[in-house]
Amino acid sequence: MNENRSTPALLTERLNLGEKERTIIKGLEEMLRQRKLSANPEQAGLQATLWWALNFGSDDQLREILAAGANPNITFPRGETPLGKVIAYSRPGRNRLAAVRLLLQAGADVNLPSEGEVPLALALKHNHADVFDILFESAGINQPGAGALGAMLVNAAAIGCLSAVQRLLAAAAPVNHCGLFQSACIPDTPASPLMLASFFAHPEIIKILLAAGADVNLKGGEGHTALDYARFDPKICRKVIPLLEKAGGVSVSPFGNSRIATEGFAGAARKPAYKAAVARIKKLAGAIPRPLEGVNDRIPGGYGFVLDEARARTLVEQYQAEVLAQGFYLFFTKDLTAANGSAVALLPAGDIYQVLAAVETEGPNSQVSNEDLITWLRELEEKQPFLITGIGSDFIEGRFTTPIKNPETLAKRINRLCPDGVEGPENEARQVEQLRQTGRLFLWWD
Repeated sequence: MNENRSTPALLTERLNLGEKERTIIKGLEEMLRQRKLSANPEQAGLQATLWWALNFGSDDQLREILAAGANPNITFPRGETPLGKVIAYSRPGRNRLAAVRLLLQAGADVNLPSEGEVPLALALKHNHADVFDILFESAGINQPGAGALGAMLVNAAAIGCLSAVQRLLAAAAPVNHCGLFQSACIPDTPASPLMLASFFAHPEIIKILLAAGADVNLKGGEGHTALDYARFDPKICRKVIPLLEKAGGVSVSPFGNSRIATEGFAGAARKPAYKAAVARIKKLAGAIPRPLEGVNDRIPGGYGFVLDEARARTLVEQYQAEVLAQGFYLFFTKDLTAANGSAVALLPAGDIYQVLAAVETEGPNSQVSNEDLITWLRELEEKQPFLITGIGSDFIEGRFTTPIKNPETLAKRINRLCPDGVEGPENEARQVEQLRQTGRLFLWWD
């Protein structure tokens, strides 16, 4: 008998295993036999020893077990292969690269799925760029299909693995493939490599993807572009945003997360100009400033001055332009302070879409999210400019600043977005006439 290809009993002696280790191996062996994952008793013992080594053993022990004839392509009860187990679950202290090399030398199949994923994909999923390189260069590797290559490119771009991105593009991975990247930081929705490289701020990868033909304005699973992903956190992505804008990137559906929308509000509210604006509105309103509340959280730096509706609307009409010129937004609102009721509201931001995201205006009963609303208004503004003077959790009001080009079409668009209260053609006809005569913009949800 070959000295290395010995029985499991002789192998455990050579490995100098104690009673505790032997007991564990016996339990694993029994499990393999019960699941019929090994062809014969001797092989079951050998594979159980391999299983033990992957969980607890050293690289030297792993080498000896593989040399004794253990199968590196066994599938364990949870669906892992030895190669997949080392990549995804390698224990502390193990030299992952050394173990991968040992398994490959013993004949591990780099294309054999482990828990449903090929080792190349697992390496990227777990951010092991060095392992990915070894697997990619392995002799006899068969190139995966376009879908698998695209999924790998999504992960490589997200984790910032430059070498993997280059290899995958050279292997004809589809640069605009949209796939899922598992992260608690972002929505669980399909996104392209460029979107994820933008979100995680990898400028060098963005340059490579754009040069490879990535569509800078491709929309992901929830309608976001790469620039939307970058603007999720402008501070982290300060070097990324100019790259995307230079390439023609546009923001189509900004993330409506109120925390993101109000980033920078607290700092702006501490500046003398904003404090002076608060003092001025306080004097004009004759009311104390109260903290402004969004749907879920207090809006940093936001204040509401509770007073009767007529006076509140008048103040906004008279002073909104002056306040906006200073970079702040003054608007009429209802029920956004602890006192509830009508109020004049002031926010330390001049971008209406940032204000809408901060207030979190939406129509949940009509399945209209804050993001949907902002996207709709951006599209509308391009064709029919407007000024918004009133904002609440469930309403928006203002006026169009140019003659309405097609009031019939506009009425239909508004009624699709705000179906509450629309009852037949007569009501819609009245709406059309009101739009034509008043130029008023009003969106409301029950």
